[in-house]
Amino acid sequence: MASLPKIAASLPIHTTMAETDLAELLPGAAASTFRALRQKLADLRAMRMATAEEIDFHRTSKIAAEGRVQRLKLARGAGGPDLTDDDLQVKEAQSTVERHAAEMKRMTELTAARDAIAMNLSRLFNRCEDFIRHRPRGTRIVEVPQPEIATVLKRNETPATALDWLRLRLRELAADLHRVNSAPYPSAYAKTRVRQMVEMRAQAPDLSGLIEHDAEIRWPTTTVDLPLIAVGANQSPVIGSARGEVPDVLAILSWFDRPRLLAMLDAEINDLADDEAALTHEQRQEKLAEIEADRIAIERQECAVIRHMQAQGMAIEYRGAADPRAVLSLELETVAA
Repeated sequence: MASLPKIAASLPIHTTMAETDLAELLPGAAASTFRALRQKLADLRAMRMATAEEIDFHRTSKIAAEGRVQRLKLARGAGGPDLTDDDLQVKEAQSTVERHAAEMKRMTELTAARDAIAMNLSRLFNRCEDFIRHRPRGTRIVEVPQPEIATVLKRNETPATALDWLRLRLRELAADLHRVNSAPYPSAYAKTRVRQMVEMRAQAPDLSGLIEHDAEIRWPTTTVDLPLIAVGANQSPVIGSARGEVPDVLAILSWFDRPRLLAMLDAEINDLADDEAALTHEQRQEKLAEIEADRIAIERQECAVIRHMQAQGMAIEYRGAADPRAVLSLELETVAA
């Protein structure tokens, strides 16, 4: 039987109180929920340690029983009783081996299930801590009413069914978010930006030295960094870099034939653009705000259903990626300066 994976150290479970208890920074109900999450993590850690000791006991007992089986079946010439598998003593010892092996398997599976819960809760608890510690300046944490379960459940709908469609809706919102973030920009905006970039890059050569002192033309230059790699005396790599100035071809081209350059860039934009799917900055921000508002509203309903199911004694947990505001029924409020 393989030993249990040693993941207890990787679970950032906080069981000791810091100088300032973060729960004291929260309103009453939120503080209670936060402390309950912390306590559950501590309980899971304690149970894991106790279960590990029981598994060690069964492992040791199994090894001892296996040794007894071997001794009972040892040949007489080697000093043993040379008992067969049908002998009562051998059967009893083998039964002991199987019993301890079954207990090891059962408790190992139980520990794996608890570890999965602990990992999920640990992720959620850390998110809650980060929310409390790193809230934006000029804001304060305020409590908001929890959605009533009666307003979440549809007629004749069970909490489990409601939870399924709420999480489906969250996945749909995540897909909407991806589509908005992946949407292209309108071709008209791209063409405006192209003109700004070309205008900024265009630079004429400096002829003042030629006119005044019969000097060379000073062409626009740009700085380039070049990686350098060599092999040392002992075949070890020597890595460095070099920096220098070279003529800025793009600056000269943008100055020399700007209309033609812009026409070619516009043609490229026309080939690549997808104005039907494009979003302006304003449209993008508006849609992102709508998605965020829908997401937090759905997550608050999801957490309300989970709280209801937990109160009914059902084994259900918050998602590790759940929004702390939904789990703790909080909101950030801007404070006047």
